Amino acid sequence: MKIEARWLSQKGTRTDDNRDHAGIAWRHGEFLAIVADGATNGSNNGGYARAIVEAVIDWFPATDDAWRHELMQARLREIHQALRKSFPRGSASIILFHVRDTGSLTVLHSGDCLLGRHDGHVHWQVTPHTLANALADMPLDAIAKSPTRHLLTQSFRSREFMVPDVLAQKKVSGTLLLATDGFWAELTESEQEVFLGGGQSAAPERDDRSVLQLSLSTGEPTEILLDDGGSTNFYVRTPAPQKLPRSSVMEDVTFAGDKLPNFSDLFIGYEARIQAIFDRIVAASSVNFPPQLEFTEEDSSMLFKCKPSEASVTADWHGIASLWAMSQGVGRLCAAMFNARRSGQARLDFVEGSEAELGYHFIDEARALVKPRGHRWNTYFPKPDLGSDRLIAGDVFFFRAIEWILAHEVGHIVSGHDDRAWTAQQSRDEEREADRFATCYVIGGLAANPGRQPRERPSQDEIELERRAIAAGLGLVWVAIYEDTRTQDTDMYPAVAARIDDAITGFGLADDSAALEILSDFIKAWIDPEGQWPVAPPSDATARSAMDEACARLYDHAREARQ
Repeated sequence: MKIEARWLSQKGTRTDDNRDHAGIAWRHGEFLAIVADGATNGSNNGGYARAIVEAVIDWFPATDDAWRHELMQARLREIHQALRKSFPRGSASIILFHVRDTGSLTVLHSGDCLLGRHDGHVHWQVTPHTLANALADMPLDAIAKSPTRHLLTQSFRSREFMVPDVLAQKKVSGTLLLATDGFWAELTESEQEVFLGGGQSAAPERDDRSVLQLSLSTGEPTEILLDDGGSTNFYVRTPAPQKLPRSSVMEDVTFAGDKLPNFSDLFIGYEARIQAIFDRIVAASSVNFPPQLEFTEEDSSMLFKCKPSEASVTADWHGIASLWAMSQGVGRLCAAMFNARRSGQARLDFVEGSEAELGYHFIDEARALVKPRGHRWNTYFPKPDLGSDRLIAGDVFFFRAIEWILAHEVGHIVSGHDDRAWTAQQSRDEEREADRFATCYVIGGLAANPGRQPRERPSQDEIELERRAIAAGLGLVWVAIYEDTRTQDTDMYPAVAARIDDAITGFGLADDSAALEILSDFIKAWIDPEGQWPVAPPSDATARSAMDEACARLYDHAREARQ
């Protein structure tokens, strides 16, 4: 079955956030969609709607259980129970849409989100659960005009679980709509058509209004075409890769690349943070002609580059996306590696569906994103979102890593390097000089306390130094991942393992450094997470020795890759 999914959503005027959320997921031969409308009353019902959507969409492609509407009802009951503590007063309307390749349809709904069939006019297939029509059937246009329609007799509310109603059809095709009440109740038929065409309402008083438009064509190869308009309230999951470690190919489902947002749109909100970091670096460099930062999505093998003669630095969104994916991998894998080591394990075993497994797949995604063009964002992974608690650890690593990388590029300008080195030796020397500039900038005058005893709590300054060391190390680990794709002449650059060692040495970290432990863990996780790594005797088992071992492994890995 070919499915074209189009998400149209407009924030209303009654709340500070858009409380309409939607998501889609699929697995072999099956497609699931959900729309959730957080209640206007209450301060966090938008977050509640988002949490419901993400919980349903995360679950569906990961389960092997055969679809039945009773299975979905049971899963909703579990989600309801899991969210009660975080959202004690949560309230939302939901509608779920499940269709097989054969065309058989099941819809579950609770509240005032509706299913409609669209053929130039909208033919509504279900009725809302409101006080207006609780005692007797009413035409939908009459319900829309009734002031009591806002009082729901059934919904997905925290204080009690209410089993959703079920609609089943044996064969379905054509265009179907999953709509919130801001669409079906506040817009006339002609205004609905305008909205479906991409128009926006100018009404000064309005609810959030959203519709997920699904065009189904049976008898065609499985294909999902998505247009989400770059929306941040639309969540997508593709089936998880089946083996570890392997590429992030989406099995038998094609996700049309030209329907995905550009990376600059995908990372909306990140540009301002990156620019602020760059501006701080420039302010600290005291260069006569302040460098300028430009963002691009051009087809270039150099994803972060500078042109000293023009005092310009360019950051390609593919490089930013790759660095972000790597950082998300770090945020998940390091905790798993730490726990594995503390429990005496010499290798990391992934649990299916775990955050550690996702972290390892993030490394594959980071590698794919730095290769020559053709790869688009794999929607198996969560989309970048500065407000997501699930991504916050990876975002911290990301912003620290990109700070070192941008400082390295500014270092070329400050040091008066040529736009293009004349010889390989000159290029390597200039890279080392730019590395030293970036490392000195990141250190910022901090130093480890040489008198601190092992396992003694470090000072706040030393803790901050550790964080900055992670920034330098991760920036260079990303360079290693980049070079591992062999997209450039590595003779022009010093060996990355040596660059990491030089940079970390410049920090003067203690033997029990947390930064050394984190960096060595991630290098291990990238090179061979499931392989056996030597366990040092307790007297020699320091973070520094672990980092030495990781750098040696990295050097061998890079040498073998070039052969």
